Amino acid sequence: MAAAAALFAVTPRVALAQVKPDGPVKTTLCELKQEPKRFDGRTVQLRTEFFPGAEDSPTVLFDRSCSAVVAILWPDGKSARDIGDYRSLQRYLKKDRIVEATVTGVFANTAGGSGAFAFDSRLSLQRVSGVIAKPRDRSPYARGK
Repeated sequence: MAAAAALFAVTPRVALAQVKPDGPVKTTLCELKQEPKRFDGRTVQLRTEFFPGAEDSPTVLFDRSCSAVVAILWPDGKSARDIGDYRSLQRYLKKDRIVEATVTGVFANTAGGSGAFAFDSRLSLQRVSGVIAKPRDRSPYARGK
């Protein structure tokens, strides 16, 4: 009996040691806004749209449906070629196209930050994939969508 109890006591530790860390948490910008502490410091992955603007390199992600805004940060020592399809994303934005893509990065809840460009949330970009360009509807009726 004592040997069986000792074996049972060791088994959970062995099982835990074999558990591999999870991949990125699949989420949305709205979930990041609603529960920032839940995702703080975790690698997240989300499907989002990028809209052409003044810059070829997007610096923020936003979702109008929930007013979520997340700043994009470049990880130290990485260039565009290290971030997967990031160059395709830039190319489409330069052509004034709306782009849909999957982004992966480490999320940081920075609520309470200071400065003129303080954001409550930041994503340290690790990867861009699944880049798809969409036509941009310039009709006056599309503006309210």
